[in-house]
Amino acid sequence: LLGGVVGAAPASAHDRLVGSDPADAAVLEQAPASVVLTFNADQLPVGAAVVVRDAAGADRTDGDPVVDGPTVTQALQPRLPAGAYTVQWRSVS
Repeated sequence: LLGGVVGAAPASAHDRLVGSDPADAAVLEQAPASVVLTFNADQLPVGAAVVVRDAAGADRTDGDPVVDGPTVTQALQPRLPAGAYTVQWRSVS
């Protein structure tokens, strides 16, 4: 039993975010209509959640996220004010 445990390769149980649009720390001329998160594997629509908050902590998302393969797209409210925004997500693969 010990030989099997020691010789076993570690499992990769978690997918990872490989990109986003807008990119992390991007400075934009105009507010985007959505945030697109791209993962290294297909995601499931069950349990997907994306929250985009402004500097005051207000949620600026519009509707539910849309899952399509490895991408999760979250629409944003129209006419976002200038400022910093934070994106938080939960996604299941």
